[in-house]
Amino acid sequence: MLLAAVFVFQLLASSDTELPDAGPMRAGGGRPALPRLVPATGGTVIAARAPFTPVAQPGGPANPLGGTLVVGAIQVGGHPLAVVQRPGGDVAYVRPGGSIADWRLQAVARSEVVLLRGAERVTVPFGGQATPRSDSTGGGSR
Repeated sequence: MLLAAVFVFQLLASSDTELPDAGPMRAGGGRPALPRLVPATGGTVIAARAPFTPVAQPGGPANPLGGTLVVGAIQVGGHPLAVVQRPGGDVAYVRPGGSIADWRLQAVARSEVVLLRGAERVTVPFGGQATPRSDSTGGGSR
């Protein structure tokens, strides 16, 4: 009841005071000009790609895993695991010694994995890193 009475009083006692527009105020009393917006460039190339799809680097080596992607690494009970997404979208967790495509997982680091296949050794970075690179050291340990 008291709240309703206060509401009615506020409606009857309204003033003609105009409130300022929202936004930061200058010392002189006026608002600063808004920044000029510049349209983004890239257009159809950016719009055509899904935002979370990895991008191949131009001129870089092809993905040695075919359609399989190494998307991350986790540690469970002190054991590092590579998080792998297969072409069908299935996710697998592979520990060192396991296989990814036709490669053997040698090591899992914070931002890359090391894979072996015969005498070939490849380092596959994930996250915001560059493209996979072949190591010239053959099958040596990391």
